[in-house]
Amino acid sequence: MRIVQEALDNVAAHAQARTVRMPLDVAEGKTLLTIRDDGIGFDAAAEGEKRHAKGGLVRVREIAEAARGTLRVQSRPRYGTAIAVQVSA
Repeated sequence: MRIVQEALDNVAAHAQARTVRMPLDVAEGKTLLTIRDDGIGFDAAAEGEKRHAKGGLVRVREIAEAARGTLRVQSRPRYGTAIAVQVSA
């Protein structure tokens, strides 16, 4: 739940998004939460971990890792951002 709060705070503060989708998939002992927005995005490849530390994504990563999970971030300017958090049961 805390990951959702942090991620949505990031969307509200930075993304200028109109919509956010949050599908949740549970299969084979793993839970995958994807949070995707249609906001301004950023160049994830160019900014790498620097961007994660500047935004609230560092906190999302900490929460995911504390739950023995992983965080993936995909973003491009003008195409929004998607974060995927996967944890094992």
